[in-house]
Amino acid sequence: MPASSEAPTLAVLVRQDLGMGPGKVAAQVGHAAVGCSLASRTAASHRFERWRNEHGRLVVLAVPDEEALRTRQEQAEVLGIVHKAVRDAGRTEVPAGTWTVLGLGPAPANVLAPLIEGLATY
Repeated sequence: MPASSEAPTLAVLVRQDLGMGPGKVAAQVGHAAVGCSLASRTAASHRFERWRNEHGRLVVLAVPDEEALRTRQEQAEVLGIVHKAVRDAGRTEVPAGTWTVLGLGPAPANVLAPLIEGLATY
């Protein structure tokens, strides 16, 4: 069943150009989801509580590269959307400091739409 335009959603955008393995992607998505959750408990507590109470819709989407993350982070700042950039520690697959994923929200799906429209699921 499709989510309503008001459904609280947390989106995590994953860079495709890094070739990360599935375990690495899962870890990076987890870091972004936890970071957004913790930040939103303070910065947007009403959105966080609604998201949590409605079973925490989470979508993982693909972006081509770091520039795509940068553009969406700038848009999130303008729109006042909680976001979390994850930079890797460099212990496994990518060099230290590599920006791997960007978490957005939780926020109503219609608020996130300008940042995630046209992106394919990961």
